[in-house]
Amino acid sequence: MKEISQDANCTASWMKPDGTCIPITLNHNSKAIELVGDADAMNILWKKGWQRITYYGGGALYCHNDFKAPNNVQKRNVIDLAMEYGFTKAIYDGGKKTELLWSRDDVL
Repeated sequence: MKEISQDANCTASWMKPDGTCIPITLNHNSKAIELVGDADAMNILWKKGWQRITYYGGGALYCHNDFKAPNNVQKRNVIDLAMEYGFTKAIYDGGKKTELLWSRDDVL
């Protein structure tokens, strides 16, 4: 899992409900605590609709939130990021369920 952002792009970030990305500097939890000021910051952000943006091996860009799926703006922005940075797919990870948002194979 990508936690450290070398180039400060949005592929390792928090995404607000309005689709704005906040790149992380160390890891998602420390950035969440910096933003919220609470030890339970990740859950607080998730409950407010923020998405944790990250990537793993295999060419997928993930948005992750254990409580809420991405809204339409967030979906569009995650797909745009995946395309811009050359990922092969964009996936929503809801903890207990995953959903393919976009795949390069879907494009004619």
